[in-house]
Amino acid sequence: TKLTITGLRPGGFSRISLGISLSSPQSIYALVADNDANDYIINKFYHTINGGTSWSPIPLPGRARSSPWEDNSIGGQGFYNLNVAVAPTTPDIVYLGGVSLWKAVRNTATDSWTITDIGKPIHPDNHAFAFDPNNDLIIYAGNDGGIYKSIDGGRTWSDVINERLCITQFEFMVQHSKSDTL
Repeated sequence: TKLTITGLRPGGFSRISLGISLSSPQSIYALVADNDANDYIINKFYHTINGGTSWSPIPLPGRARSSPWEDNSIGGQGFYNLNVAVAPTTPDIVYLGGVSLWKAVRNTATDSWTITDIGKPIHPDNHAFAFDPNNDLIIYAGNDGGIYKSIDGGRTWSDVINERLCITQFEFMVQHSKSDTL
């Protein structure tokens, strides 16, 4: 069923990435890249708790833009790197991928979101996420520089997986449901 989402102009986007909560399958997130002036700004983030029947916007951080359709963003290149992943055990932690990585955490008491850039120390152009199935704090990010691992929810990162030359670009990762082996 085609839906009309408030704040999203018809045809005003180039790409959408969806993240479905494993722990709450009716919770779905949509990260949207605009195509206004071909700048592909990642500037819309939506959440549904009813499987997509209705959607609510989540404000993104960033600089104010000149157009109302490009208000705040997490950067450009939405045609190339756009990803959203929900932590396996809670729908209240969501990772957003673009040039950098962002972590969105919902305060359940106030229903407000804090979104922070956690990707500054690693290679840019992030495409993929995977989680340790037994520990939400262990995450993997696949990007143009290889695979990076965090054991603390994105506060710190290690690139030991990329030993020696980092010549592989990872755009997708698949994980086993009971093993942390990629």
